[in-house]
Amino acid sequence: MSKPHKLEILLAWLEDNVAMGTEIIFDEGIYSGDVLPAVRAAVELLNMPKAVSHPPPWDAYYTCEAIDSEELSKDEARVWNMAQKYVQDTLQGRLAGKGR
Repeated sequence: MSKPHKLEILLAWLEDNVAMGTEIIFDEGIYSGDVLPAVRAAVELLNMPKAVSHPPPWDAYYTCEAIDSEELSKDEARVWNMAQKYVQDTLQGRLAGKGR
């Protein structure tokens, strides 16, 4: 089972615990509701979309559904995709910048 899938299961489990009022105490003073935002953020980061180029003749422009801007320059798209890869590699336990 992949780490993203495990995190999604953990997220659903924590959300159910909080919704049902059966919070889990992870440590002194740390409850399910306290951990929930961090797990939710990790799941969202793992699902972060890549910037993609438009089809020709507009292939000099890029878009990304996570960014409000309608278009990105090639350099902006490159930086976005590098950041997206770094976050995914880090969260999945791979050394950033090393193969995929």
